[in-house]
Amino acid sequence: MVVLLVLHIMTKQEIKVIQWVRTILGIQGFSGVRGAEQTWFITAILICYLVTPGIAYFSDLLCKKTKIIQKVILTLVLFLPALIPFIIGEAASFVTPIVWYFLAYFCGKNWNKIKYAINKSKMIGAMLIIAVMFLLRIIGRFILDGTILYDYVIVVYEHNIVAFCIAEIFIYYFSNKKPTRIVKTVSNISFEIYLYHCMFGVGPIKISDLTRFYSLNCVIIILLSAVIAYIMNKFSDMVLKKI
Repeated sequence: MVVLLVLHIMTKQEIKVIQWVRTILGIQGFSGVRGAEQTWFITAILICYLVTPGIAYFSDLLCKKTKIIQKVILTLVLFLPALIPFIIGEAASFVTPIVWYFLAYFCGKNWNKIKYAINKSKMIGAMLIIAVMFLLRIIGRFILDGTILYDYVIVVYEHNIVAFCIAEIFIYYFSNKKPTRIVKTVSNISFEIYLYHCMFGVGPIKISDLTRFYSLNCVIIILLSAVIAYIMNKFSDMVLKKI
């Protein structure tokens, strides 16, 4: 946020103090600072943290049920993100993450059982599901872009199902391997990359149209985001140690 504030001042963009305070606190919802709009998701994360005691309570109750009842309830829960947007509209962006968080929390609660079920055939299945979800996302964008069905159902399911599948693939391949130095470094600055990448795409120093080649622009944005993320990660570590 400090980097963005300096850039906004240098480019003489309007500074709304209340908006900046909300963004810094992570409670801005959709009305974030230009170049940091993606941080709306932090609001959803904070809501998930807030309801974690309730999530833990219901997860414990579900763990005590039979496997059949568990599967029925989890299947019903899985359909909720498809219904919620049609009931509460855009506010679903801050509610449906709670559903996915519950599913992830339940998986974590039963991790000792789940990890043994991950095998090669299921890993291949996860790859196929990813391909299908990407195809559905692309087709949906051409036909339904701008509708509730696409923006709040197809996109949300694609994001979350793919995330679960990627996790399954990584668990299969790397569960018994130690991460390399570069993997540790990228993992360590992944959140900072998320925080800074948007300002190069749509923010005060937009470079998404720097060259005629879209792919090259994406590579440049990734590299710049990674460099700044690394610097700011080291700076924040230094500040925390001083504190």
